[in-house]
Amino acid sequence: MRREKKKVKEIIFKNVDKLYGEGEYALENISFSVETGEFVFVIGRSGAGKSTLLKLISRQILPTKGEIWVKGTEVTSLAEWEVPFLRRKIGLMQEEYGLLRDRSVYENLELAMRATGQPQRLFKKRVVQTLRTVGVSHRIWAFPDEISAGETARVLLARALVVNPGILIADEPTANLDSDKAWDLMCLLDELNRLGVTIIIGSHDKELVSIMKKRVLTLSAGRLIADEKRAVYNYKAFDVIEERRIRNEQKQRL
Repeated sequence: MRREKKKVKEIIFKNVDKLYGEGEYALENISFSVETGEFVFVIGRSGAGKSTLLKLISRQILPTKGEIWVKGTEVTSLAEWEVPFLRRKIGLMQEEYGLLRDRSVYENLELAMRATGQPQRLFKKRVVQTLRTVGVSHRIWAFPDEISAGETARVLLARALVVNPGILIADEPTANLDSDKAWDLMCLLDELNRLGVTIIIGSHDKELVSIMKKRVLTLSAGRLIADEKRAVYNYKAFDVIEERRIRNEQKQRL
């Protein structure tokens, strides 16, 4: 009789709050877990807390309250010198950390490997291999201004993958792409997920989320209002009345 592999909780949020400024909730009492090999969309209106949630996973920011566990480590308790070791396990695809314009594609990926302490002897082989995986190995010596939007997205993905992470976090990875290129990128992410990479994506793309039918976490005013398996885009994310109700509750509580 075959035994199923035991599911491991790779990311855990326990009653997490994040407040900004003078008592404004970016996230409120967030609790969920993500198992190894899951593919999860995080959706919501602008300001709902998607980017904040993603940044908490890699400890780019710290929560105001609560616990966050990543691969068995409680990340909020890490010393600063320990944070780079956590980030070696996580690939980040974020528009705000774009490609360096004065470096070639190869050099951008090489820098990512240096930053995470990868052995220098592996640089060339790993960079070439990763660019081939995402389909842009022919652009290895091109500069960012010489490649298309679709190629840029794939290079950003390659930079996230070049450290061989177990978890990939992507914040609006299809935001600057037309529908065909966005679908191509999403198919590539799905293929990586099938190879075992845990993927968490913040997205506004209603059509892609609905087509993919993955797990969907829906945020409204920093509160997790839905957590659904094999789901389409949840239009509760656009409920302005509910958002206002939550914000009023938060102000009264504070």
